Amino acid sequence: MSRIIDMLDELCPNGVPHLALRDVTEVIGGYTFKSTGYSDSGARVIRISDVQDGFMSDKDVKYYPLEFADKVGKAVLRENDVVVSLTGFVGRVAYVGQSILPAYLNQRVACLRASSRILPRFLFHVLHGKQFLSDAEAAGSGSAQKNLSMKWVAAYEIPVPPLDIQREIVRVVDSFAELEAELEAELEARKAQYAHYRDELLSRESLEAMAGEEVELKKLGEMLDYEQPGKYIVSSTDYNDSYPTPVLTAGQSFILGYTDDSEGIYDASKDNPVVLIDDFTTANRWIDFPFKVKSSAAKLLTSRDETQFSLRYLFYLLQMNRYEPMAHSRQWIGTFSQIEVPVPPLPVQQQVVDILDRFDALTTSLTDGLPAEIEARRQQYEYYRDGLLDLPRKEVAA
Repeated sequence: MSRIIDMLDELCPNGVPHLALRDVTEVIGGYTFKSTGYSDSGARVIRISDVQDGFMSDKDVKYYPLEFADKVGKAVLRENDVVVSLTGFVGRVAYVGQSILPAYLNQRVACLRASSRILPRFLFHVLHGKQFLSDAEAAGSGSAQKNLSMKWVAAYEIPVPPLDIQREIVRVVDSFAELEAELEAELEARKAQYAHYRDELLSRESLEAMAGEEVELKKLGEMLDYEQPGKYIVSSTDYNDSYPTPVLTAGQSFILGYTDDSEGIYDASKDNPVVLIDDFTTANRWIDFPFKVKSSAAKLLTSRDETQFSLRYLFYLLQMNRYEPMAHSRQWIGTFSQIEVPVPPLPVQQQVVDILDRFDALTTSLTDGLPAEIEARRQQYEYYRDGLLDLPRKEVAA
């Protein structure tokens, strides 16, 4: 940080020029691709939904034939391009790395191709800052969804210090981003290790080896009772952390907030656990404390007979299931409950549960600190990124 300040004092004693993006980049619009032309392979089509907060999503990737490149002109992306979303969540940016190429640029996504006056990574960090996102959201028009014009993007001004200063800023900011990426990779590796061990243990072959006999398959619906959540739905979303009862969802958010509702509380406990499942996504959670739910999307699963079917064992089977709903519709009754899973005798089920509980506790103890450390590194990255890019302005003629 001090080195950058010294460089600014030496090279920019009167401030840093702020230039329009059109003066330091080539601003390129996307091509209108028809969905009927998508193919199984070829060049990836970068759409609005692909451009997330600083990265490119890998979900629902679409491709167009490579031979189409001659028709799309400048909408063929290159390594080190920076792309910006122009519709919906406007102002999101992502960096084009070699791993996603070849790729085409779809409509309503802008490409900024750096000139010799600006480093691509510096350009990316400037636009990934809070200021650009805030300005883009303010400039977006439209009531149903925001739209950002190419004209506005081209005219947007950013600080453009000498290349030596850009290079030093990129080095510092990238170093923090790399630390965060390393921690995230470590966390994912530990999760993958646990999932692999769990799935191996719950395989039919492994269970039959433990049981010393053939293990039969049963439908989930034959072993699990489900309850509609109507009487447990929270009456108000006026949450407050001082209230006693958590309001849950089976998804990633899990605890949405806390309510002071005193009626309609599901009285789960260590001795009376329940599995909460999202009827649309099949995401599920093990719950052993009193709670309420947010909506009717949740279903409550319990064992039909704990002397035959351990709920904890069935929960682990639910965790390893690879079923992915193809449509936004309720899944439990018609589909998910019909899935067949291996069910050994109860003693073997309990043995599996004991092993996985211990392994889960060990994995949790190893990974507990990582999310907090990742968040600390992310805050550190954002602090230095936004601080280093808040450069004193020098007005210059365009």
